[in-house]
Amino acid sequence: MSRKNKKIFLQIDLLELESQDVKEEFDIHKKEFEKKFHQELKFINSISEDPQLPQKQVKKDERIEGGGNTPQSPLTHKIYRNLAKILHPDTSQIPNADEHFKRLGEYYEQDDIIGIISMANEHSIPLPPITDEEYELIDKQIKIKHQEIESKKQTLAWAWAKSKPNEARDLVYKMIGLDIEQYEEWKKDNQ
Repeated sequence: MSRKNKKIFLQIDLLELESQDVKEEFDIHKKEFEKKFHQELKFINSISEDPQLPQKQVKKDERIEGGGNTPQSPLTHKIYRNLAKILHPDTSQIPNADEHFKRLGEYYEQDDIIGIISMANEHSIPLPPITDEEYELIDKQIKIKHQEIESKKQTLAWAWAKSKPNEARDLVYKMIGLDIEQYEEWKKDNQ
């Protein structure tokens, strides 16, 4: 395996681990946040729903029906085909091959080259020859994955969970623009 491929594998392994850790932590923070601020969120939703505003009608052709609408890049297709030959449940000796193959298919449908390369690394399957342009595409996808991780860290639930306990409530109220007097009045009317 070339040094360039080793570097890509290491970057992607680290990125996948970080992504999983942040997702798990984010899910916990979000659940706790929604539980803690249930009434406040309900209030914000009630004042943002104005029955006087016309509701936009969505035409049938504007809806996304099902997944799989993402066109796969040639690189994703190339690596997927190599992995699919090895991981297919009919030919693979890997335990739980059907689960691995299903996950590979999901990555393919999402055009997730990072996930596909991660699976190649997980199963010690060498990558096919990759051009410099394809390395650039992988690098772009790595940057996008980093942005996705950082976007979770920029959410209200994350900020609340990471703030000092005595500042948490004030931070949330400030971030959602909660008018405390209006909220207290609403609570009286809705209990």
